Amino acid sequence: MCADRSKLQNTAFEDGALPTQLGLLTNLVYLEFNGTLATGAIPTQLGALTALQHLTLKEAYLTGTVPSQLGLLTALTELNLVGDGGDDGVSGTMPTTLGALTQLTGLDLQLLQLSGPIPSELGALTDMQHLCAPPPLPADSTRFAYNDLAR
Repeated sequence: MCADRSKLQNTAFEDGALPTQLGLLTNLVYLEFNGTLATGAIPTQLGALTALQHLTLKEAYLTGTVPSQLGLLTALTELNLVGDGGDDGVSGTMPTTLGALTQLTGLDLQLLQLSGPIPSELGALTDMQHLCAPPPLPADSTRFAYNDLAR
């Protein structure tokens, strides 16, 4: 493992939660948790990783909301927050602060329980090459309204 990269697969944490101390790794450029046994909220302290270019939290048992502090990761080019497909996963609305991630080329929010429109602030992400979000539900649903994404 390189000092600027961390990729953990099938990892269990002592208390189940992603360590808040990850926010102390301010020179980290790549962080991937794939198939971890992590539970609980996405640590807001990840917003301190301002050198981070790639963040993947995939197939973990996370709950709570997408922290607005992720909008502080302005060097980020890839953000993948892929849930476990359960009904009690990450929920709420997509933070408008993600519109500050102007270097972002990929955003994957599959299998999260998000609701509301895609923030118009994401229309400023002109380098975006792929966007994967929860599938739209019937018109009366409050899930993502893809038509609200301005380009």
